Amino acid sequence: NDAVHVRLTAAVLQRLAETGLRTEDDRVRRGVEFLARTVGDRNDDVPLVTACAVAGAAGALLPDDHALRREIERRIRVRQRDEVTRGPLHDTAAALGALTDLGHACVQAQRAARHLVAALERDPDAFVNGRTTHDGGPGLSPDTLDPTAAARRSAQVLRRHAALAAQVTELRS
Repeated sequence: NDAVHVRLTAAVLQRLAETGLRTEDDRVRRGVEFLARTVGDRNDDVPLVTACAVAGAAGALLPDDHALRREIERRIRVRQRDEVTRGPLHDTAAALGALTDLGHACVQAQRAARHLVAALERDPDAFVNGRTTHDGGPGLSPDTLDPTAAARRSAQVLRRHAALAAQVTELRS
């Protein structure tokens, strides 16, 4: 499955970036080239979970003006603009996480964060739905059934967004 391969590649690249490797390393460079070929050059709709995985790798490895980073950000922003209040909450959390990975504490990210918090205040069980998530299954499987994954992921994303927004606020002061 091509989408699974893309998500796994993006996850590996993000982990390699966390260890200090950059695009100067030929393995990382080839991985980024693969993502650019399979995601950046596609004209069809990339699934949100795949776009968010690529955003994590792009945010960790690529400069702001890189074509893949700009394209994946554009795709997430378009989807987020269209679905922030109608789409599933786990999609909103994923998009917020992707924008945060890309270093954005923009209006769209703030709107998504407010939407998630309001949803949690209205219905604390809204995130516990036992769906298949793409946060890592056993072994090399990218999928697992975890009824708490959406809630945990949303909490992590909201914390990261708050920290990024606080940094931006400090820089403006």
